[in-house]
Amino acid sequence: AYFRRGNAYFNTREYDRALADYRARLARQPDFIEAYINIGITLNNKGDFDAAIAELSKAIALKADSADAYYQRAIAALGKQDYDRALDDFTFAIKYKPTFAEAYRNRAVVYYFKRDVDRAIDDLNLAIQIKPDYADALYTRGILWRVKNQRDAAIADFNRALELATNPNFRQQIEDQLRALGAR
Repeated sequence: AYFRRGNAYFNTREYDRALADYRARLARQPDFIEAYINIGITLNNKGDFDAAIAELSKAIALKADSADAYYQRAIAALGKQDYDRALDDFTFAIKYKPTFAEAYRNRAVVYYFKRDVDRAIDDLNLAIQIKPDYADALYTRGILWRVKNQRDAAIADFNRALELATNPNFRQQIEDQLRALGAR
């Protein structure tokens, strides 16, 4: 009951109440890995990346092949701009779940921050191969095509992302990129 209620609190952005319920669940079942992962996600959303890393490390200690725990710890590391740790953890997430499109997309972001655009594009290609309707990956690859001065490839990715995107703010970002390329 605590875990489900924690999820309900999380979904309404009542993060402190969610944390209290996740911790209450752990008090009853200390090896419940999903509670550690949800605590980590909640702490990430609160911007408390160090605490998130600590909680997610507990999940990994309980289940060393948890792709979700590595992924969320990588998100926390990315929030801290600890790109080496983020890269390592995204790589572990992919090792344990090779079809984890979001991990490839976020590892691409890390490669970009580390100025390795070609490896970033390779990861985005894999993310899109796994999940062809992944608008965020298409958008991100479009940005990288712009960095590489590949206008036509960027426009193609932005147009495809626009077809798939449902969030009005995201759609606006995509349209802004297309306008900047003179394609709107």
